[in-house]
Amino acid sequence: MMNDSHLMLRCGDLNCPYHINPQLEVLYVKNGSITVSYENRQITVSSGEATIVLPYSIHGFEADSKCDAMVFMFSNTIAEVISANIGFENKFVISDETAAFVEHILEKQNLNPIDAKALFYAFVCESPHINSEEQTKNEHLRSIVEWIYKNIGEKITLDDASKEFGISKRSLTSLFKNRLTITFNDFLSGIRVEKAKNMLLKNELTITQIAYECGFGSVRNFNRVFLRFAKCNPGEYKKLMK
Repeated sequence: MMNDSHLMLRCGDLNCPYHINPQLEVLYVKNGSITVSYENRQITVSSGEATIVLPYSIHGFEADSKCDAMVFMFSNTIAEVISANIGFENKFVISDETAAFVEHILEKQNLNPIDAKALFYAFVCESPHINSEEQTKNEHLRSIVEWIYKNIGEKITLDDASKEFGISKRSLTSLFKNRLTITFNDFLSGIRVEKAKNMLLKNELTITQIAYECGFGSVRNFNRVFLRFAKCNPGEYKKLMK
């Protein structure tokens, strides 16, 4: 189990009798199947499918013997905007693109709040059970977030994202602020810092090389942003984590 204030992740044996949780849950089945029981009905979630369980819903899980699945439990600070727009729990198919994105995020040793938000919107945008306006916003956000992750080593900016997706900078800024409660630039900087942390611990590149590999335009800017997010400079972080 992975656990922080924004996301808990359960793997392994997911069999569980009726229970409730205050968090919004996403059950994602990679292989096999799990029967989800509610008070008055059941659904079976099979390979490549997921289901959203709303906060405080009474539910239970019964997995088959060969099931490979995960339960993502998102904090209310992440999920509250969306949970009000989902009318009921049901299953839906996870696209290959989203499945690959989820795997990419889970390869990281430590997930941070930005990763948790990215995962949440990757799942939610696949669900057909929210109104069309909300769905469009979620799809826009997922596409932008995935684009950021794929191009994190490039010198991308708010202007670049605006042009890439044909969205005004004002609308793009509002989308991130309203959906992720974070600015576009802070989201981008946070992902870059997390990549830098992993690189500082995994290889022998210099701090200058890491700065440019992570998309920072200069070492000075890298040090400034890293200090803001990590509360120490890159050199201190490397020594502390040894």
